[in-house]
Amino acid sequence: MDQKGKIIYAGKAKNIKQRVTSHFYSKKNSEYLLAQETYRIDYEVTGNELIALLLESEKIAKHYPKFNQAQKKVQNPFCIVSYQNRAGAKQLVLIRSKYKDSALDYFFTRAKGIERLEQLCEDFELCPRFCGLQETTGRCSHYKITSCHGVCIKEEEVADYNSRVDQAIAALTRMHQDFVIPCAGRSEQENAVVLVREGIYRGYGYMEKEKQITTFEEFENIIIPQKNSYHTKRILKSHIRENGSACLFPASTAFEMSTIWPASV
Repeated sequence: MDQKGKIIYAGKAKNIKQRVTSHFYSKKNSEYLLAQETYRIDYEVTGNELIALLLESEKIAKHYPKFNQAQKKVQNPFCIVSYQNRAGAKQLVLIRSKYKDSALDYFFTRAKGIERLEQLCEDFELCPRFCGLQETTGRCSHYKITSCHGVCIKEEEVADYNSRVDQAIAALTRMHQDFVIPCAGRSEQENAVVLVREGIYRGYGYMEKEKQITTFEEFENIIIPQKNSYHTKRILKSHIRENGSACLFPASTAFEMSTIWPASV
């Protein structure tokens, strides 16, 4: 903070002293100016990196610190959308659009979107041509994906193919559901949780390990409400992608959550 108490930089770190020292001893001009304007340093313990990232994002969005460059610019993401072609087959395609709320899934780089489409093709035996991975006509001939059953040349029934596309779409829309992400608390006596309702980030909270959760709605009572944004979506999607579906606990399984929290750090 500067001398007037205004936040001029917000960042997360595992070791606050080490991180602050790196700022003050850096030879970069921007770091020198940050050091010159810093009057006071405050911090908040989160217990885990996910909540630290979400809190950092919230501080930047709320205070727009002078020396933060990341997360200030919002770019249109790459969206996976679905449509039906003239033959009745459901196709998936990656486009860049600001209308991410209507997308099946979205990504912040084209490479990640392509990677996801390729994975869907392999997992659900989809046609790479009908997933926008090649622009040729006739039989698909992707360099890596060979799982197509021939829908592109009418060797497979459209209804059978569409059934697998529906399964792929269901896998894509898991972020639109109600779920919690359990996290390590700030001490050995505490657990933490991140709450998402209908695909919208609602906030994070802490609770004593002895506290019993019997219904999903009870999480609403322990969270600190936060705003959903482009950046919080990006943070959560990255966390889920890195940790897999094992980090998600839907509303239907919340009552079984007595032993799912990671160890405190």
